[in-house]
Amino acid sequence: NNNSNESGRGASDRTPTHLSTISDPVSNVWVEGAPGRTRIAKTSTDKWYMWGMNHDGSASMNKIFGETAEQSTPVDVTSDFTTYFGAQGTSDTTRIVKVVMSSGACSALAADGKVWSWGKDESRNELGKNTNTTTTTPFKNTTDGSTELSNITDICSLHYGKIALDSNGDVWQWGQLRTGSTGAPTKQTGLDSVTIIGIGTGFFTAYAWDAAGTIYSIGQGSEGQLGNGAYSNQDSTWQTVTTLQGKTIYGIYG
Repeated sequence: NNNSNESGRGASDRTPTHLSTISDPVSNVWVEGAPGRTRIAKTSTDKWYMWGMNHDGSASMNKIFGETAEQSTPVDVTSDFTTYFGAQGTSDTTRIVKVVMSSGACSALAADGKVWSWGKDESRNELGKNTNTTTTTPFKNTTDGSTELSNITDICSLHYGKIALDSNGDVWQWGQLRTGSTGAPTKQTGLDSVTIIGIGTGFFTAYAWDAAGTIYSIGQGSEGQLGNGAYSNQDSTWQTVTTLQGKTIYGIYG
């Protein structure tokens, strides 16, 4: 499927096809939560490329730096990372280590544990700014308008929102999980008694786990996504899944 130019070569592919536009070895590729209509790649030579969806049919989403329309081939945005986030050397604390994208907005995690966002809110607070707006210029996320979200070690994207994990083992969420929306990064108090070491996301489902292998899940469960043996949604209470206790969990992807 190439409806939003997500293949990066202007055509649909049923078999893996080399994306010759990027000549350097790629070290990471990230896509938005679930649909994967916008892509961002980082090479081993510290170059950044973005392509795919950048317009919702009525207005630009401004996810791809310097562009207002969809991009059918990778766009080199390396200079934009230095312009917006600061020095990107291997020892620089302003270096971006991960970028995730929900349907309309991007969020980037810096080596110093701060989170930056840009793009379009789409009335679901995807930016985590508690305003229905579109911004081409990344800003640091805050928990209350002034206190910066800090000490973040990982970020993941839902379809219309984000979750983040900090160094204390706390989980933060903003935007839409399955219904409603959270205007600014908000700590998930339902996990206060647990030290979380990892997070993951699906389309409308969020996951977290501890060192003992206990998984906690919340959001859409109508197709068994919560892993709790049920087929119902849980929008306010984190579910406890003990099936993998004693196992080492490296990641949950959906």
